[in-house]
Amino acid sequence: MLQCDASGVLKIILLVKNMLQIIQIAAPIILIVFAMIDIVKLIVSAMDKTPQIIKKIINRFLAAVIVFLVPVILNTALSLLGEAGLQSTDCWINANEEHIKALEIQEQEVSKAEAEAEDLARQLTSQQKDAIALALRKTINFASNSDKNGGGVLIIAGHASSPECDSCNDCRGKTSSGYAEETETRSLALSLKKALLAEDINAVIANQLLTGDTDSEAMEASFLCARSGSGGYAAAFQTLENEGYWSTFSHVIEIHFNAAGSGAYGTELITNGGETEKVSSIGKSILDKVSSYTGYNRQIQGFSGGTLGNWNFFQNQKGIDTTYIEVEFYDNAVAMGRYKNNQEKIAKDIAKAIKGS
Repeated sequence: MLQCDASGVLKIILLVKNMLQIIQIAAPIILIVFAMIDIVKLIVSAMDKTPQIIKKIINRFLAAVIVFLVPVILNTALSLLGEAGLQSTDCWINANEEHIKALEIQEQEVSKAEAEAEDLARQLTSQQKDAIALALRKTINFASNSDKNGGGVLIIAGHASSPECDSCNDCRGKTSSGYAEETETRSLALSLKKALLAEDINAVIANQLLTGDTDSEAMEASFLCARSGSGGYAAAFQTLENEGYWSTFSHVIEIHFNAAGSGAYGTELITNGGETEKVSSIGKSILDKVSSYTGYNRQIQGFSGGTLGNWNFFQNQKGIDTTYIEVEFYDNAVAMGRYKNNQEKIAKDIAKAIKGS
């Protein structure tokens, strides 16, 4: 599959388009010149050769018309298919100088961000790594946890870093794009919590709740894995369930980032197979708002790989309105660069969708 969001690929396609334009102009001119030569021959030729020369002239003019119209028909057809939602035409349609220049700017920004992230990772001391490991082993502390009363919106940041991901088999890690799903889900969770609180909506990040982690520690917090008793925090999860804590929330949003090849992009909602009709108007509004930034609404998809543990627990067992969102494809560096530029705006719009404004 071509990586249609890569400036190098689009430059090659633009070169092909420019060559077609040259052929579109030059070939008919050459054919017409030859036709003019044939007309001269017709004037000076014997009568018995007249039909052959006339036929040749007509064929040259027809060929000139066809050569001129083929690129026009091709561009029109691809544009219409693109407007109809056929994603495979994007390479041809987006191969223009303006789009390529914008992609080059995004790629430079992504490259700069990756370099800064690598520098930061190298600066992480062994003492800091030990502190993170200690935070991962924490259990819930009801005496100091400000989220213990629940209510409002429960935010679940998908996946985690080892060893927290192992019990749920939800390890991901960084791809060649330079982005890691577990990092991006937590980053957006923190942005969304801030945006919801600004809208006077109580917000709790489940990953922090179970570990007792602060916001600064949340980037490494455990994944709430309801299908297996939330991994290493089964006791804390069950304690909250026994106290009716999970039932206090009016909405649950589980954040994930997709992966399907470096050229894929866009936003979709996921449900258990055959349960897409359970997505609420809030979920649909969230999908519309987020996809307006990512550029492609991939609609609501039923999960075919089994049962989604958190969806099944909160939506089906608890009857709580649940939104499971795949925000963007984290293995597409350009798409993620576009998303990161709009992350705070996306968080604010999700909060507004939940509030209904």
